[in-house]
Amino acid sequence: MKPGILFLAFMLIGCDARPKPEPKPARQRLTPTQIFDLRTKCQGIVDKDVEDMAIGVVGNALESSVNVSPVDVV
Repeated sequence: MKPGILFLAFMLIGCDARPKPEPKPARQRLTPTQIFDLRTKCQGIVDKDVEDMAIGVVGNALESSVNVSPVDVV
């Protein structure tokens, strides 16, 4: 009986077949130069799209015109 209990205790405590999880690597932070370069590239893309009228243009549906006749003015 004792060898059975010892074997059971050994199997439950001593044999951990699961691999230990590897620690996640720390995120690498961008340097100020890299941030400046990315902002410059993004600004260049936006400027090109504005020049090509792909963005920043208000369509007719978004424009409003208000006509006020002299009678309506109080």
